[in-house]
Amino acid sequence: LVVRLNDNSYRMTNNIYQVFTDLEVLLTPRIQPGPKDMSIIVECGGGKVINEAEAAQRLSQPAESRKKFYVVSCSQDQSLCQQFYQKDIQIYTSEFILSGALTQQLDLNSNKLFVAGSEEK
Repeated sequence: LVVRLNDNSYRMTNNIYQVFTDLEVLLTPRIQPGPKDMSIIVECGGGKVINEAEAAQRLSQPAESRKKFYVVSCSQDQSLCQQFYQKDIQIYTSEFILSGALTQQLDLNSNKLFVAGSEEK
């Protein structure tokens, strides 16, 4: 079995694999792999990484008119996530992005973190 990473990178950056199209995420600081690496994965897959200011601006909008986004976080950043799960923004582990990139499918039901009204899942 020969895996040529250059071929996969070429396909990802040339719109052949766009698993994250229309996906917008906020990455918290202590996720692993780090935010810089996760940004590359999301953007190569056609997604967009938003910053904290943009996420805060969206949170100030009514839920029904708010542009949808997700948060990718970890247990170390739980204090940063409270504002999101209070507004019913879904929070996922890094595995949400990593498994999506690997399988080329998004599973919105797995890898949830800090589900509203419950402990860490």
